[in-house]
Amino acid sequence: MKKLFSLLLLALIASGICGLLWPRATVLAGTGEIAFVEAQVDLGGDGSAVVAYTVQWRVTSGILHGFYFWEQDNLQIGTVSADSYALDSEGNRYGLSITEIGANRLDIVLEDDQGVSSGSVTYFFWFTTSFADAGYVAPTTSENGTDLVVFNWSPMVWEEAPDQDHYTLKVLTPYVLPAGVDPRSHVEQSGLVLTEAFMNREYLIDYQRGEGDRLRLVFHKDRPGQSYHMQTQFYLPAGWFELPAGGTTPDGGTSGETWGDRAGRVLPWAGELILTVAFYFVVTAKHRSMVSAHRGLDQVRWENLDWTPPKLILSNFRVPGKVCTDLTPLEAAFYLEIPFKQIVSAMVQSLVAEGYLKVIYTTPVLHAR
Repeated sequence: MKKLFSLLLLALIASGICGLLWPRATVLAGTGEIAFVEAQVDLGGDGSAVVAYTVQWRVTSGILHGFYFWEQDNLQIGTVSADSYALDSEGNRYGLSITEIGANRLDIVLEDDQGVSSGSVTYFFWFTTSFADAGYVAPTTSENGTDLVVFNWSPMVWEEAPDQDHYTLKVLTPYVLPAGVDPRSHVEQSGLVLTEAFMNREYLIDYQRGEGDRLRLVFHKDRPGQSYHMQTQFYLPAGWFELPAGGTTPDGGTSGETWGDRAGRVLPWAGELILTVAFYFVVTAKHRSMVSAHRGLDQVRWENLDWTPPKLILSNFRVPGKVCTDLTPLEAAFYLEIPFKQIVSAMVQSLVAEGYLKVIYTTPVLHAR
């Protein structure tokens, strides 16, 4: 019995250690973590766009081939560029094999089963999409009635980024800057771009002259941390766009109406409906409880019960005069009912202290392969 217990515990520990060292890894695959991410949006006047990502990975173990990428929201991935590529820290260039493996999900790997075993590798890939169809670019109005277009979107959230250096989002707008003007001064003096207050707190913001003299907005976050959600929400003049009619916003509303219009239309009858339903359930539940209590009144009278108090008998397997003297520290801890996770943690720490194991990192690395 003792041997069986020890073998079972060792198997559990081994599987746990493997899970810590190689989470979600596949055979012959490596792991890595994000060094930095830069996303660029080339936004057209009709709400269509080309989205480009520059993602640098640091190789942490094994041979890194690629990773999984997917849009977690309504944005639909269209045509993926065949010119996407990667560069490693030695200057070697690789083609990319990008395969759609599900709705809005891509498997991005180096061509010809190539891999990188040390240093870093930077992936460059881009695809077409429509922010208008997804509802992330939609018409709205300001409080004073000015027609605007809202851009409300976040690029991908990365789970493999415990020590990410920066996250940058660049949006190339349809607006063409006049010749000779300074972009920042022109935007600020004309009031062309309105941002939500949280963006001014969270990001470094810049305005630049982009391709074709178009206005580019830059939002930058240093040391964003793990699973950072780089939400952006800003407003541009409606005259820059010719959006298709009948678009929808991310939560299902019509793109032509403002949030105030929708709230004024929905909230009154929704509140009345909620109160009515709640009142009905409260009254119904109260009535049922009264009926049940009345029916069970006779059953709870003590004179109707033939009740005999139970007799408690305790048994154990102890042998008088005998004490087990050959328990291992692990078995003793188990019989002392020390939580199992503390026992496993202590064993792992002991293995690390004695040099049998080495901790590479403590944050799980997901999706890399």
